[in-house]
Amino acid sequence: MKTKLILLAALFTLVSTSVSARSYNQQSDFQSQNSNHHSQTRIYKIGDVYEENGKKGVVFSISNNGKHGRIVSIQETQCSWEDAKVWCSQLGNDWTMPTKQDLKTICYLRINKDIITQFNKESSWRWDVDYWTGNEAENDESSAIIVYMHNGLAYRTYKFNHNYVRAVSTF
Repeated sequence: MKTKLILLAALFTLVSTSVSARSYNQQSDFQSQNSNHHSQTRIYKIGDVYEENGKKGVVFSISNNGKHGRIVSIQETQCSWEDAKVWCSQLGNDWTMPTKQDLKTICYLRINKDIITQFNKESSWRWDVDYWTGNEAENDESSAIIVYMHNGLAYRTYKFNHNYVRAVSTF
Protein backbone atom coordinates (compact mmCIF):
# COMPACT_ATOMS: atom_id res chain seq x y z
CA MET A 1 0.00 0.00 0.00
CA LYS A 2 2.82 2.34 0.92
CA THR A 3 4.52 1.57 -2.41
CA LYS A 4 1.32 2.38 -4.32
CA LEU A 5 1.05 5.74 -2.51
CA ILE A 6 4.67 6.55 -3.31
CA LEU A 7 4.12 5.63 -6.96
CA LEU A 8 0.93 7.74 -7.10
CA ALA A 9 2.76 10.69 -5.48
CA ALA A 10 5.65 10.31 -7.93
CA LEU A 11 3.24 10.12 -10.87
CA PHE A 12 1.35 13.18 -9.63
CA THR A 13 4.61 15.10 -9.24
CA LEU A 14 5.72 14.09 -12.73
CA VAL A 15 2.41 15.09 -14.34
CA SER A 16 2.19 18.42 -12.50
CA THR A 17 5.82 19.25 -13.34
CA SER A 18 5.15 18.47 -17.01
CA VAL A 19 1.99 20.63 -17.01
CA SER A 20 3.83 23.48 -15.25
CA ALA A 21 6.73 23.30 -17.70
CA ARG A 22 4.36 23.31 -20.68
CA SER A 23 2.41 26.22 -19.21
CA TYR A 24 5.64 28.12 -18.52
CA ASN A 25 6.90 27.49 -22.07
CA GLN A 26 3.60 28.66 -23.57
CA GLN A 27 3.66 31.79 -21.39
CA SER A 28 7.29 32.40 -22.29
CA ASP A 29 6.52 31.99 -26.02
CA PHE A 30 3.59 34.42 -25.69
CA GLN A 31 5.74 36.98 -23.89
CA SER A 32 8.45 36.61 -26.51
CA GLN A 33 5.98 37.08 -29.37
CA ASN A 34 4.36 39.98 -27.54
CA SER A 35 7.66 41.73 -26.89
CA ASN A 36 8.65 41.24 -30.55
CA HIS A 37 5.37 42.86 -31.57
CA HIS A 38 5.96 45.82 -29.26
CA SER A 39 9.56 46.25 -30.39
CA GLN A 40 8.28 46.73 -33.96
CA THR A 41 5.90 49.52 -32.89
CA ARG A 42 7.86 52.75 -32.93
CA ILE A 43 7.23 55.33 -30.25
CA TYR A 44 7.03 58.84 -31.73
CA LYS A 45 7.50 62.24 -30.17
CA ILE A 46 6.56 65.67 -31.40
CA GLY A 47 8.87 66.79 -34.20
CA ASP A 48 9.74 63.26 -35.38
CA VAL A 49 9.38 62.38 -39.04
CA TYR A 50 6.74 59.69 -39.50
CA GLU A 51 7.37 57.58 -42.59
CA GLU A 52 5.43 54.32 -42.73
CA ASN A 53 3.18 52.62 -45.27
CA GLY A 54 3.93 55.25 -47.91
CA LYS A 55 2.84 58.11 -45.65
CA LYS A 56 5.31 60.81 -44.60
CA GLY A 57 4.86 63.80 -42.34
CA VAL A 58 6.07 65.54 -39.21
CA VAL A 59 4.46 64.54 -35.91
CA PHE A 60 2.73 67.46 -34.21
CA SER A 61 0.45 65.63 -31.79
CA ILE A 62 0.76 62.28 -29.99
CA SER A 63 -1.51 59.97 -28.02
CA ASN A 64 -1.27 56.51 -26.49
CA ASN A 65 2.29 57.18 -25.29
CA GLY A 66 3.53 58.06 -28.78
CA LYS A 67 2.14 55.05 -30.61
CA HIS A 68 -0.54 57.14 -32.32
CA GLY A 69 -0.94 60.77 -33.22
CA ARG A 70 -1.25 63.34 -35.97
CA ILE A 71 1.17 64.35 -38.69
CA VAL A 72 1.33 67.26 -41.09
CA SER A 73 2.50 66.72 -44.66
CA ILE A 74 5.98 67.64 -45.80
CA GLN A 75 4.70 69.03 -49.08
CA GLU A 76 2.47 72.05 -49.49
CA THR A 77 0.73 73.95 -52.26
CA GLN A 78 -0.84 77.36 -52.79
CA CYS A 79 -4.38 77.42 -54.16
CA SER A 80 -8.04 78.26 -53.53
CA TRP A 81 -9.93 76.59 -50.67
CA GLU A 82 -11.82 74.18 -52.96
CA ASP A 83 -8.61 73.18 -54.73
CA ALA A 84 -6.95 72.70 -51.32
CA LYS A 85 -9.60 70.15 -50.35
CA VAL A 86 -8.95 68.23 -53.57
CA TRP A 87 -5.15 68.43 -53.19
CA CYS A 88 -5.28 67.06 -49.61
CA SER A 89 -7.52 64.16 -50.59
CA GLN A 90 -5.22 63.26 -53.50
CA LEU A 91 -2.42 62.54 -51.02
CA GLY A 92 -4.42 59.52 -49.81
CA ASN A 93 -7.69 58.48 -48.22
CA ASP A 94 -6.74 59.55 -44.73
CA TRP A 95 -5.22 62.97 -45.56
CA THR A 96 -7.47 65.97 -44.91
CA MET A 97 -7.26 69.72 -44.56
CA PRO A 98 -6.08 70.76 -41.10
CA THR A 99 -8.49 72.15 -38.56
CA LYS A 100 -8.00 75.59 -37.10
CA GLN A 101 -6.81 73.89 -33.90
CA ASP A 102 -4.27 71.76 -35.82
CA LEU A 103 -2.63 74.89 -37.26
CA LYS A 104 -2.74 76.72 -33.94
CA THR A 105 -1.01 73.73 -32.33
CA ILE A 106 1.71 73.72 -35.00
CA CYS A 107 2.12 77.47 -34.61
CA TYR A 108 2.45 77.11 -30.82
CA LEU A 109 5.06 74.38 -31.27
CA ARG A 110 6.98 76.58 -33.70
CA ILE A 111 6.97 79.51 -31.31
CA ASN A 112 8.24 77.20 -28.58
CA LYS A 113 10.86 75.70 -30.95
CA ASP A 114 9.64 72.10 -30.49
CA ILE A 115 8.95 71.45 -34.14
CA ILE A 116 10.66 74.13 -36.22
CA THR A 117 13.95 72.26 -36.62
CA GLN A 118 12.30 69.26 -38.26
CA PHE A 119 10.12 71.38 -40.52
CA ASN A 120 13.09 73.43 -41.67
CA LYS A 121 15.08 70.24 -42.26
CA GLU A 122 12.35 68.38 -44.17
CA SER A 123 10.75 71.25 -46.08
CA SER A 124 10.51 74.99 -46.22
CA TRP A 125 7.57 75.82 -44.00
CA ARG A 126 6.45 79.41 -44.49
CA TRP A 127 5.88 80.94 -41.10
CA ASP A 128 4.91 84.41 -42.31
CA VAL A 129 1.91 83.51 -44.50
CA ASP A 130 -1.66 82.26 -44.15
CA TYR A 131 -2.60 78.57 -44.35
CA TRP A 132 -6.05 77.20 -45.14
CA THR A 133 -8.02 75.21 -42.59
CA GLY A 134 -10.87 72.88 -43.43
CA ASN A 135 -13.16 75.13 -41.38
CA GLU A 136 -15.73 77.18 -43.25
CA ALA A 137 -16.67 80.59 -41.91
CA GLU A 138 -19.90 80.70 -39.91
CA ASN A 139 -22.89 82.22 -41.71
CA ASP A 140 -20.85 82.80 -44.89
CA GLU A 141 -20.64 80.02 -47.50
CA SER A 142 -18.18 82.05 -49.59
CA SER A 143 -15.52 82.22 -46.84
CA ALA A 144 -13.28 79.85 -44.94
CA ILE A 145 -10.83 80.17 -42.04
CA ILE A 146 -7.10 80.77 -42.48
CA VAL A 147 -4.41 80.86 -39.80
CA TYR A 148 -1.52 83.29 -39.97
CA MET A 149 1.37 81.04 -38.94
CA HIS A 150 3.55 83.81 -37.56
CA ASN A 151 1.29 84.29 -34.54
CA GLY A 152 -1.52 81.71 -34.81
CA LEU A 153 -4.34 84.21 -35.33
CA ALA A 154 -7.29 82.93 -37.33
CA TYR A 155 -9.20 84.99 -39.87
CA ARG A 156 -11.92 84.52 -42.44
CA THR A 157 -11.20 85.03 -46.12
CA TYR A 158 -12.90 84.31 -49.42
CA LYS A 159 -12.54 80.74 -50.64
CA PHE A 160 -11.38 81.90 -54.09
CA ASN A 161 -8.25 83.53 -52.60
CA HIS A 162 -5.00 81.61 -52.95
CA ASN A 163 -3.36 80.59 -49.67
CA TYR A 164 -1.00 77.81 -48.66
CA VAL A 165 -2.17 74.42 -47.42
CA ARG A 166 -0.61 71.34 -45.89
CA ALA A 167 -2.57 68.17 -45.26
CA VAL A 168 -2.87 66.34 -41.94
CA SER A 169 -3.35 62.67 -41.17
CA THR A 170 -3.41 60.26 -38.24
CA PHE A 171 -1.14 57.31 -37.46
